Amino acid sequence: MEFLDIVDRQDKVIGTASRADIYKKSLCHRIVHVLIFNRENEMALQLRSDQVSFCPRHWSTAVGGHVQSNESYIDAALREYKEELGITSKLEKIAKDYYKAENSPDKFLVTFKSFFDGPFHPDKKAVDQVSFFTIEQIKEMVNTGENFHPELLFLLRNIIKKKSFAYPYKNKFKSNDYKTLENKKQITPLAPPNQAEQVLVLKGE
Repeated sequence: MEFLDIVDRQDKVIGTASRADIYKKSLCHRIVHVLIFNRENEMALQLRSDQVSFCPRHWSTAVGGHVQSNESYIDAALREYKEELGITSKLEKIAKDYYKAENSPDKFLVTFKSFFDGPFHPDKKAVDQVSFFTIEQIKEMVNTGENFHPELLFLLRNIIKKKSFAYPYKNKFKSNDYKTLENKKQITPLAPPNQAEQVLVLKGE
C-alpha cells in the first residue's frame, strides 16, 4: 500500500494517509512532474496506458506521480522517471504550484525540466508511448480534442504564459499560445489563498 504525506497550505507535513484515503477524503498532498525537451526544443509527452486508474489514454507530462511519505520532491521525480521511462537524466527544478481542480484534492505540483533525446524504455503497464512534439503540434492536439491530463494542461498554460524555456535552445513558445490552452474547459485557474502560495517560479529567457 502506498502512503503519502498530507500537507497544509504552506506545504508543511501534517499527517500521513494511504493513497486511497487521500482521494477519498480529499486531502492535500504532493505531486511531481518532469518536462523533457530534446535538442529540437520539442517536448516529450507520455500517452498513459489503458491500465492506469486515472485518465487512461490521456496525454500527460513525460513523467509524473505522487511523492511518497518521507520522500523529497527530487527523489520522487527520479523514482517516477526510472519507473515509468526506465532511465533518468539530469533534472532542474523550475516550478512549484498550488493546484486546485474540481472533484480533486488540492495538490502541490513541483515541476522539473530535463534535456534528453532518449531513448526511453517505458513501463508498458503504465505508459503506452512517449513521443516528442513541437508546441504547435501540441496546440493542434488540444484544439482537435485529444485527451490531455488536466495537470498537463495547467502546466502548459503556465509554461507558455511565462515563456519559460530558453535553455539551451531557442525559445519556440509564443505568448498568444496561452489562449489556446486557457480556453479549454479542463483547465482550472490557480487560486492560491495568499501571496506566499503563488509559487510559480519559472526561469525566463
